[in-house]
Amino acid sequence: MTGPWRRCLSRCHGLQAVVVGSALTLPDRGACRIPHQILLTGEKGVTAPRPLIHADWRHWPLRPASIDMVILALDSAHLPHLPAMINEISVCLGPDAWLLVVAQGDQLAPWCRVGMPMAAHRGLILREANWGDARKLSWLPPAWAHYWSAQWQTWFPAAAQWSVQLWQKQTLCPIAPDRKTSRNTSASWSGSWVPQSRAGTSQLKDCA
Repeated sequence: MTGPWRRCLSRCHGLQAVVVGSALTLPDRGACRIPHQILLTGEKGVTAPRPLIHADWRHWPLRPASIDMVILALDSAHLPHLPAMINEISVCLGPDAWLLVVAQGDQLAPWCRVGMPMAAHRGLILREANWGDARKLSWLPPAWAHYWSAQWQTWFPAAAQWSVQLWQKQTLCPIAPDRKTSRNTSASWSGSWVPQSRAGTSQLKDCA
């Protein structure tokens, strides 16, 4: 998991990042190019050398579109508030901002069933997904690490044991899939009145 973790971190850029507090021990974040990282935790009494925010998982005291990256390592404390967390993440992320998710063990199945569909619904795009197995006798071949999907994981929950995923918020000017179909042709009625002649109808009355 360390290789995909560092590769995803190296792709991210910006100034401000939020690291969601987790019981999991994350690999080294030295590959991250974002200098300012803030720790957000819902537990009181936690101390850390970096700037610290004490807030409930469901309510983040962050200005909308003010964060360039969120690092989320899922643990059991996040699962009851997962929909609210995804909503808060999507609101506080700015344009082209990143969401790095690490899910493993018992947290992987809820993330595939709830977290991933909701992230896509909230305007996040999956840029990279790595799937793997921490067991010695792997059920998931290493060549499938980039081709495995959440739907397959839902069908075969014991296949993959961990996933490192990099999501990105839509850009300022996203390309709409139905842009071509939404164009109005010259023959279509736009719902407005037909332009009238500046000369008025006096000439028509004289001719009559």
